[in-house]
Amino acid sequence: MSNSLKIGIISGSIAGIIAGIIHTVFLNLAISIGFFIPATQSIILTRAHYVVNIPISIIFGFICGAIYSRAYSVIPGKGISKGVFYGFILLLLSWVQNSSFLTGYGRHLDVLGYIFSGFFQWMTYGLILGILYEYLHSRYYPTKKELKIITYAVLGGVFPGAFAGIADGIAAALANAIASMIGLLGPQVMAGVPNIFTFDFWVYQSGTHILVNLIWGIVIGMIFTQVYNLVPGKGIIKGLYYSLIIALLSTYHFVVYGIGWGLFSFALWASLVGLLSTATTLGIVLGLLYRKPPK
Repeated sequence: MSNSLKIGIISGSIAGIIAGIIHTVFLNLAISIGFFIPATQSIILTRAHYVVNIPISIIFGFICGAIYSRAYSVIPGKGISKGVFYGFILLLLSWVQNSSFLTGYGRHLDVLGYIFSGFFQWMTYGLILGILYEYLHSRYYPTKKELKIITYAVLGGVFPGAFAGIADGIAAALANAIASMIGLLGPQVMAGVPNIFTFDFWVYQSGTHILVNLIWGIVIGMIFTQVYNLVPGKGIIKGLYYSLIIALLSTYHFVVYGIGWGLFSFALWASLVGLLSTATTLGIVLGLLYRKPPK
């Protein structure tokens, strides 16, 4: 294990502890403001305690700190500002991306609550990560020159990302149909889903998933152009490695909180959708379509 990786893991874990405390405080503050639907408010008040949120935040702090040490040279900014920017990207990929799908189920108060509390969680994480990483790196692993990683024009990821997002949305729609058939989708999983999963409702939800995934596919495709040379493999394999990381930071971030908060049916449903869409389909299509510019 390199010194840089060790510093990223240590910094990320400590930042995760602080971010977990901040997240829990602002979840409760969001409820007092009037965010979250009553069912979600009840879950947060009874299950989203420090003893649950902090360990989850440490786990993702550990993982994101390791990724930060690897992607450090391609993150915009200098010094602490790198950590802040990184925290903002994590906010987008986690709470903002996941919450955007809830709009299709009419859960707008939940969207506001998750983004509000998640903003303070990840921006705190990014700030603390940036401070600790710079301090520890300069003290224990000083380097004269920052490693340069070749990146490519972000616009080059727009069209591959858009097509990958559409495919991701179609796969998510199919996963919803499968989940309904085997009893994994209904009001017991998510408020706003009817007891009887009708064809009309499925078509409406499918359109929402495809549109939202199209938008996020473009964002994810643009990020891919910047980290392309950091991701192992070639072609489809490279795309799959990348999509697995994205799925971990987005879908499975939500899944872990679902398990911690006792939402096991939700966690099973989201795991199935994530496995068939973001974790696989997105990566296969993106890896197949994106071609780095010739030298």
